[in-house]
Parts: sequence; structure tokens; C-alpha cells
Amino acid sequence: EGFAIYAETKVTGSGRGIDSRFKSYQEAAKLTPVGLRYAASPVSGYYLPGGASYVQGFSFLDYFEQKYGTSELMSSIEKFLSNPIAGFSRFVRGEIHEWDKITPDLPRDKDEISSIQLNSTCIESNAWRVYYHSVKYNGEEAIWYYDTISDENVKVVNVDNLVSFSVSRTGIIAISRYVPTFHSGTDSECFLFSGSTKKLSIDKVLKLCWKNDFEIVMLRQEEDGTRHIGIYDLRNRQFRKLIQGSDSFVPLEITSDGIRIFFTAKVKGQVDIYLLDWDNSLYRLTDDKYVEIAPKAKDDSLYFCADYEGVFQPFELQLDTLSIFKLQERPLGAYSVLNMDDYIYVCTLAPGGYTLERARAHTEDLKRKANKIPYVQGKDAYVENQQKTDFVVDSPSLRFIVPFPYVAVSEDYSVDWGIGVSSGVWDDLMDLYFGGYLVWSWNAWQVQLIGGARKGLSLATHYSQMNRAVNFDVDLQLPIYLNSFLRDDMIALLWRLETGNQANASAVTGVKYCFGKNGGIIHNKQFHDFAMWAMFTPDINLGTEKSFLLGDYLVNMSSEIGPKSASYSLDVLFPEIPVNCAAEDGWLGLDSLNFGVHLQFLSSTDSWLSYDLNLMGKVFLHVFYQVPVPVSLVLGMRNSEPYFRFFVDNVMDFISF
Repeated sequence: EGFAIYAETKVTGSGRGIDSRFKSYQEAAKLTPVGLRYAASPVSGYYLPGGASYVQGFSFLDYFEQKYGTSELMSSIEKFLSNPIAGFSRFVRGEIHEWDKITPDLPRDKDEISSIQLNSTCIESNAWRVYYHSVKYNGEEAIWYYDTISDENVKVVNVDNLVSFSVSRTGIIAISRYVPTFHSGTDSECFLFSGSTKKLSIDKVLKLCWKNDFEIVMLRQEEDGTRHIGIYDLRNRQFRKLIQGSDSFVPLEITSDGIRIFFTAKVKGQVDIYLLDWDNSLYRLTDDKYVEIAPKAKDDSLYFCADYEGVFQPFELQLDTLSIFKLQERPLGAYSVLNMDDYIYVCTLAPGGYTLERARAHTEDLKRKANKIPYVQGKDAYVENQQKTDFVVDSPSLRFIVPFPYVAVSEDYSVDWGIGVSSGVWDDLMDLYFGGYLVWSWNAWQVQLIGGARKGLSLATHYSQMNRAVNFDVDLQLPIYLNSFLRDDMIALLWRLETGNQANASAVTGVKYCFGKNGGIIHNKQFHDFAMWAMFTPDINLGTEKSFLLGDYLVNMSSEIGPKSASYSLDVLFPEIPVNCAAEDGWLGLDSLNFGVHLQFLSSTDSWLSYDLNLMGKVFLHVFYQVPVPVSLVLGMRNSEPYFRFFVDNVMDFISF
């Protein structure tokens, strides 16, 4: 996409590549997942069409040409196009020997309170907690809070594809996130989270913030692309439209101090701050060529970031005097800011992404004055539109029912044919999920049911008519926090019951301690950073597991020893190869390919040493827009005997990815 803009500019001598307005947003937008459809800021509308990808692409190509010349740029592009599967970032690092000069080590504030993350985030506060949204490099996306008293970061809830969130005075989190739909591909829907999740049947929400304990201010985008601002009342479940946008009046971000509503909007090519007062009077507070982003109202001040000095810096607008003060000089810029208890919390750039930092608050000299000028938008400025919506619990609902053919090959190479059907049930935030399948074949029938909760409970049961065997598994994970610095360690209680056709039963019980996770979306697999376990019945077995990232490769090592056997295994998973080949409407598609190597050594009373080495390929398909179908192909060697396996993995294991 960036190359298309580059070529357009070189061939025609016009276009976005030399457009001054495009260049003014380029520096801020090229480092953030921001959509520029309406000159959006780094914390509004993360996935609008035509977003940061072309800004990043064009900015990189433009810089490359300035540093190395046009001929070197074209030569490098041709080399990359000859082997695109290798990945663009890996190609760049191999092609440019002066990479360290392009991305030097930049100075950073020492009072850093979050790890490096992929996204810029809005900042919310509640009591002594500072809330923020984090997308990590392993694909994990969640809302966290920083406890200013205990100096700890605590995960609140995992939320995929988050658009916006806000925290009320009582600690309820309002969430807007993209969810798949059967008609339009994706849509943004709203949820309330306070330990459990409730769903508001209101959609197309780009930004939201609490006005008080029962009203939520929302910025919504209509089918034709225009936007409007309104209030959703939780008491009567009604939405009241306040301000209607248009092609020439585009609201971008919103905030409220409990009485008034502040928002930024793009009008005639520039972005300014507006105030909707308690009496529905609309005022324009700034009117200049600069860009104000990420407004946050607190007490009698409005905090925001602006490029008054060429780089986005944090500012405070004192609403009683309309004076604008600079809070602090941030060498790498600031993309959202909040002042709390004599500290400012800033989302700023850092080598490799973004980070949340804290510093002592001190205001510098007066920078400029704001003006409270009445703004008349037109006859449709205040449309009182009562829209009744439903308030429902985010309970699990049926997501798919898929029939499939069943083929099984036994060790004597006899083939069993049959047909099966699988189904899945889960809620929108994946707090709860259930699934299973039923298979009927010529030889027997079998059924499997699984269920689980993101908070740490999984259940599974399987029954086969052939040997009348029933398996029942329970995995209960208890967050223990033995190490207060980790906050992600837990103890899991394991229990498994097996019964067979001999009317006997055996139970397996154990306990497992683990913390951390490695891997994620690019591996379609996660391992614990470290785990150790003990199985008590029927025999005592002890085991450990350790995983780490070696570049882009995910490595996991595990071992287990008992009175009758000992084993050691090594797994190496390669990053996925994206394919993204799908039907035009996305109903059916081929998403990606994953490959991995597995090696296991086993010593037991029956065999002094045996081994199993295999190469596994995994093909990720999807049907019905959102149902993953992971197909595995395994080619291996076990004790000098080659073997081949073909099977479909458990769909529910991959829903959360």
C-alpha cells in the first residue's frame, strides 16, 4: 500500500505523497495503529479502513530513498518481491547493514510503569488505580491497571480487538470492541465488565466514556460514515443523540467531567477541541492549525496532547481561566496524558513500541490561551433521538454447527468411515465456552464434550462405544500470586477419571504450579514460561517445563520422571506464514500455515530408550466467518518406523486466538 502511494507520487507528480496535510499527520500516525480516514488521532478508531499501514509503508520508503537513493530502493523492493514469504521486517534487517543507525537507542524516562507494547492507549483512573489498554508482542490484548500504592501492574480482563474503554467511579468498565458479524464482517459492540460481563445491544461505537454512574457518552459511526455523539442511559436503556456530525464536521474523541462533554472534531481540515455545556450550548475552545488529541477531563482541567511545538506534548487546559500550560517536555512525544496525585501518567514512544510512564507533575510557563466561542453547527446540531435498546447478560450463545466426514485408520490399516457433527457455544468476551462433537461410524459411535472459563477452569469428557471407555478431565486453575512481582502465577489442580469395558476405574490426580506465557497469535500456541507439577496417583511423577522465544521461534522443553518411566521432549514452533485467501465475503478462507518440530525421548521398564521425531504442519481454515478449523499433518519417525497422521484439532482450543 505504501509503495502504491510512492509510485503514484513518482509517476504523476501529485497525490498523497506530496500532500502537505498528509505529511503533517505522518510523523504522529506512522508509529501507531491509527486510521486516517477522518484524520483520526492515535487513540481513536484503531482499525478504520485505510489506516496506518499505508502511512507506515510510505514513511519507510520515503526515508529509505532519502538515505540510500532511488536506485537502491527499487533494487531492494525487487529483491523483497522475489521472496515475500520471508517477511518484510526480516528482509529489511538482512538488507540494511546500518539498521542500528536507522533505529538508534533513544533516551527513555526511567519511571516506566508498563512493558513495551504495540499500541498507544488512552489512560483512565479510578481511586488509586491507573487503567490502560495493552497489546503485547505475543498477541495478548487486555485491560490492565497500575496500582499506585503497591506499585504493581494487574491484568483486569482479556479483551481482543478493543476499540475503546472507560472506567466509572464504581469501577465498572465500559468496553467497545470489534466482533464478527454474519452480514458486514465486523462491527463494534459494547459490554460492561465488573467481574462478570453484560452486553449492551448497541453497536457502531468508536469511543465511549462515563458521564456519571448511569450514563455513558458514546461516539458512534453510521452506515454512511458520518458520526454522532449521544448518551446511553443504563436506567431506561435508551440512547439519546446530542450532536449529529457530517462530512464537514467529524467528531474524533470524547470525554466528560460529569457535567460537560468535551470532544475533538475535524472541521475544514483542522482538529480542535469543542465543549458541549450542561445546557446543550456548543463552544469551540481552540481554533488553530495544530492538532489536539486524547482529551481527558478531570476535576476542573482538561488534559490533552498537541503538536504546538512540532512534536506531540502533554498540556493542561484550566477551564476556569481557559489557560493552557505545558505539563512536561517529553523527548519522544506524548499521545495521551492524565494528572493524578501530583504525578502525570503519559503514553509515550519507546524503542520497539509504546510504554506508559510516570513523572512528577510540574506546569511550565503559560503557552497559549483558549477561547470559549459559541459554535453554530446547523439545524441538526442537537437531535433528540430516543432509541430504546436491550440490556442483556453476555451469556454463551450458539456459534456454529458444522457436519464433517469421519475417517479412522487403525494399526492394521483397516479403515472406519462415518459422519460427525460439531458445535461451539461461547460468549462474546470468551469468559465461558462449551463445545463438542458426535461421531457415528460403521464400527462405533463416540461423543466428546468440553467446557471452560477464562478465569481458570476447564472440563472435558469423552465416551467411545467401541471399548465403552469414559474419560473425564478437570483442570482448576487458582491464582495464588506466590510471587507478588509476577501477578500471573497460579496453582492448577488436575483430576482425571478413566473407566473401561472391564468395569474398572482409575483416577489421576496432581497439582501444577506455573507462571507466565510465551507464544501467541503468530504461533497459534502458548506454553507456560515455567511450570512444574507432581502427579500423585496412580504413580508419583514429577515434571518441569520451560519455554522461551529464540528470535521468532517458540521453544519449549519439558521432562517428567516417575518410578516406571522418564521422558524428555523438545518442541520448536516456527512463526506462521500468512495466506489470507478467502471467499469474497469471508465466509470461507485459508488463513495461515504453521510448522513445528517435535522430539521426544522415553525410557521405561519396557524399553530402555525409544524416540519419536516428527514434523507437524498445521493448516488454519475458517468457516462461517469466525469458526477456526485447524487441520494437522504429521510426518514422523518412531523407533525407526515411519508414520503419517492426519487429523482436525479441537476447534475450541483456538477460539481464543
